[in-house]
Amino acid sequence: MPPARSAPIEELVAASGRQRFVVMRAVVGAGDAELHPDELRLTTAMSQRRLATFTAGRAAAAAALGALGEPPSPVTIGTGGAPQWPTGIVGSISHTDTTAYAIVGLAEPSETGTHVAVGIDVEQRGRIEPEMIPSIMTGAEQRLWASLSDTDADRFATLVFSAKEALYKAQFALTRSWLGFEHVTLANLEPPSSLGTATHPIRADLVETPSSPLAELAIERPICVRSLVSVNEVISVVVLRRPVSSDPTSQARPR
Repeated sequence: MPPARSAPIEELVAASGRQRFVVMRAVVGAGDAELHPDELRLTTAMSQRRLATFTAGRAAAAAALGALGEPPSPVTIGTGGAPQWPTGIVGSISHTDTTAYAIVGLAEPSETGTHVAVGIDVEQRGRIEPEMIPSIMTGAEQRLWASLSDTDADRFATLVFSAKEALYKAQFALTRSWLGFEHVTLANLEPPSSLGTATHPIRADLVETPSSPLAELAIERPICVRSLVSVNEVISVVVLRRPVSSDPTSQARPR
């Protein structure tokens, strides 16, 4: 089964009214994906499980790059294990044991801003145990979590984890620095009366705490995360942008 376009996630990102991203979804273990030789060389020490998720993620990435009009290029492993994208491309990959997603876009300015980095994260529901809560939630998040029903508490915990992971991936592309769960807090949930469904996305702000290392990063704020919550998983996307006026060196690359 080849990777397929993920229209719901593309619509999720398009809601920000900015440049186009392509999102592809691949099934882990589909068996018909072929790695680029430069990617294949990275897999010699991988377990079968890791190889399956890595292959699905790279298959989704290759399909997304192709749909964007890019020539075939390997997506190798860069600093900190992050995907190494071709020049002029921003992207992110995430997977569970069953599915993998890749999102890619052009790193070039538009009338409204410059794409700087993007992060995507998919998390299976039901994997956040209560003992994990203090390590992934700020005090405000914990208070909200404690007030929810069991079902909504699970949704919210998975949402917080997924949103912060998506932000971590996006900011790491810029800073190559660690960002802890305590450095941002989820705020201004929209819609406030719901924790979202597969067809009704959530929009929220990721507000930096006083200790956050992102304070000096010249990006547009507020930092927005958009998520879809289904029966089985939560998918979150964060796009970080630097205003054109603050990035005088950025220019569209030759096409």
